[in-house]
Amino acid sequence: MAKKKFDTEEALQKAMELFWVKGYEATSVRDLTTHLGITIGSFYDSFGSKHTIFMQALKRYNKHFQGALIGLLDDTTNGKEAILQFFQVMMANYDSAKGACGCLLTNSVTEMAAHDPEVAGFTSDILGDLEAAFARAYKRGQEQGHLDQEHDAKAMGSFLNTNFQGMNVLIKARKSSSTLTETVAIITKMLN
Repeated sequence: MAKKKFDTEEALQKAMELFWVKGYEATSVRDLTTHLGITIGSFYDSFGSKHTIFMQALKRYNKHFQGALIGLLDDTTNGKEAILQFFQVMMANYDSAKGACGCLLTNSVTEMAAHDPEVAGFTSDILGDLEAAFARAYKRGQEQGHLDQEHDAKAMGSFLNTNFQGMNVLIKARKSSSTLTETVAIITKMLN
């Protein structure tokens, strides 16, 4: 058996980036093999199918990007500041070249969740994790006296995550970041 002549982790990174820009349906196996710089035989030997490499790329995205966002919400001691920093980081990302691609998880939900149970299950779990992280940060802010006691932390977690996911959809639809800036301003005002 011949040895692989490419780095699997590097290939997954490249596949993730391609799916992030083009989406699942618009990315062909030929697109993948060209972008990864591998033969079609190596592609099928290493990854099995387009769907398999897509799921691996989605998991990689979750680990590197979504995991960092949850970490930001959980690791910042001040709950209110954690939420505000989260949205500041997202606004900086939206203004970057990669920001126009939106969020690979959100993109995958809108493109595939209705007809792909594996994608639906995976993304639902991850979005639930993010919602729970928002709720934990909000609850921490309440306990610290920085956030309104009137609102249920779990409901606020859902509200903040819904806004974040909506912002991802809008940026992917090529809306200007000024609309998003206004949304973040309203969230900030609400938290003050």
